[in-house]
Amino acid sequence: MSLDAHLVALIEVIAPELGATLTVEPIYRRSGMLRFAGGAVLFFRNNSLNINVAGNARMAADKSYLSSFLAGMGFRTLPEIAVARRDVRHGEISPALLADVLAFAAGNDWRVIVKPNALSQGRGVRLTQGRDALLAAVHETLALDRVCVVQQFCAMPEYRIVVLDGQVLQAYRRQRLTVTGDGRSTVAELAARKIAAVTGARNESGGAALLAATESIRAARGGAMSDVVAAGEDLAVADIGNLSAGGEATDVLDNLNPHWQALACELASRCGLLLCGVDIFIADIGDPSSDYRVIELNSAPGLDDYLLSGGAQRERVKQLYRQVLVTAERTMAAAAKA
Repeated sequence: MSLDAHLVALIEVIAPELGATLTVEPIYRRSGMLRFAGGAVLFFRNNSLNINVAGNARMAADKSYLSSFLAGMGFRTLPEIAVARRDVRHGEISPALLADVLAFAAGNDWRVIVKPNALSQGRGVRLTQGRDALLAAVHETLALDRVCVVQQFCAMPEYRIVVLDGQVLQAYRRQRLTVTGDGRSTVAELAARKIAAVTGARNESGGAALLAATESIRAARGGAMSDVVAAGEDLAVADIGNLSAGGEATDVLDNLNPHWQALACELASRCGLLLCGVDIFIADIGDPSSDYRVIELNSAPGLDDYLLSGGAQRERVKQLYRQVLVTAERTMAAAAKA
């Protein structure tokens, strides 16, 4: 189920169950106002159902600032350096900052993640290797967002842990879109089949854009889409594991050590987020003493369940959003009485 396309439809079903009234913007039907029985009002827009305090949600959306605050609180984050549009004059990064960026990248063997500071769903995020690729990515990112973040690459497994009011709702591992060779098919053929399978299972569009991104990444790595992948060889054809970028999800909730569940809840609580998607690298989710790095927090995480399909998926997603709306109503009612 595509959250962007079906959130309104889901809330239309949930609202009567909660005794709430839903008003939907009539032209595009992407935004709405939910009025609960007690009078509290919750707005949502596009695929964003945000029940958090506005200031805290805005801070969570600013990746660079939030990383700095989290590090100051004692959480482990990834080293990074930011470049803003104001740092660029006549197409050139200011010399002092450029020297710092290049030194940072060189100190990480030129393998760094370049990403927009305030965009979501993996948009514009890429892995670069080499000076020219790095600088090109920085300038392209600044065309998308006012701040570009250059971050240390991390090879630890990546997870999304969704927290609601101090409890973990979901936990899954995110893995980059990967194809397995058969000794006959080209990268293009394997990628096209895999992307069709992934988007089809999720009832999503965007396969053409994912394939184009795969071609771009392949070219940046010095490979060709016409290359034949050896039988049994696994080849990652994406830079990131975001599900919106074709990444694949594996449920890990039953294997997640209570320590990591508590850490995710603490991160959400310390940042004042009632609903929070914690994106985090963890070396071993079964080991409470394992190394970790917080990537970022998402104040309006999508709750699509990519591990199910058809009616089971829709019912599971409905129940997740029902929990969120019940929590939002209770919290707003308590705030009104305070």
